[in-house]
Amino acid sequence: MVNIGILGSGKGSNCRAILQSIRDGKLDAKATVVISDVLEAPILEIAGEFGVHNAYLPPGHFRTRLEPIVEEQLVEMLRNAGVEVVVLAGFMRVLKEPMLAAFPRQIVNIHPSLLPTFP
Repeated sequence: MVNIGILGSGKGSNCRAILQSIRDGKLDAKATVVISDVLEAPILEIAGEFGVHNAYLPPGHFRTRLEPIVEEQLVEMLRNAGVEVVVLAGFMRVLKEPMLAAFPRQIVNIHPSLLPTFP
């Protein structure tokens, strides 16, 4: 079983699907934390519904990325939760070196697409 941390900025539909798959035994993982850069994001409420620790991380002043100190705080939060794999489930910020160095080849990004319309 792998410990995952889920990052999201929005509604949380992908997060809900992941957590339900874990609950149903379809995914051999444990979600140890859900973190959002949006204070009122529904993803945090969804995490609570599934009994998963959740937290808001104030992103700072940049619109498309986290401030470097904030990204270091994110790494610390994930490590403290025992996260082995990070799942970006609609996380709308670009991650940089602190995260990429802390979780090399251990970050999965999922997002909706228009497939099969545009293969």
